[in-house]
Amino acid sequence: MNPLLDCALQYWEPGIRDPFLMGWLIVAVYCLAAFFALAASQTPGIPVKSGRYERVFWVSVAALLAMLAFNKQLDFHTFIIAFGRCHSQSQGWYDARREVQLGVLILLIIGMGSFGLWLVWGLRNSLKRMLLPFTGLAAIMGFILLRIMLFFHVYHTHIFGNNSSVSRIFEITGPILLIIGAHRNIRSQRI
Repeated sequence: MNPLLDCALQYWEPGIRDPFLMGWLIVAVYCLAAFFALAASQTPGIPVKSGRYERVFWVSVAALLAMLAFNKQLDFHTFIIAFGRCHSQSQGWYDARREVQLGVLILLIIGMGSFGLWLVWGLRNSLKRMLLPFTGLAAIMGFILLRIMLFFHVYHTHIFGNNSSVSRIFEITGPILLIIGAHRNIRSQRI
């Protein structure tokens, strides 16, 4: 087998990582939000001017939420981090990992920001109607960035630790806003 894969699998193995009620509740909310986002992307009454952007928004949100639901229990991000650790050790640049992690974080921020600005520009004709779902997406992106910063040791705090109440509330807020926003959009288009 691939030595990098063998190395990464020493740090991660498939299995349920958060088997508690709150963990499963968050998975259910992610799945429900993904379902509503997909349904919103198929709503026939989306305005023509912003239709393409709204569909891209909702399909992107559905895909992101499905990935988050999948990752919530499998902790696949742990495998990716372990694979990166093994790769950096095998290539001899493990000691420079903090600079690489910072570069990855900066690229993610730029990518998320660019995608957000592109969506705001494309949704400018329907921003009032899309404000709640856009806020939900921003909350999810903020949660993801905070978790990445925690994993990369950019900041150290127990407030957003794996099992803290603050972390759980912050994690579930974005999907709930998206469910409400998608439901409103679906309902308003069918009236």
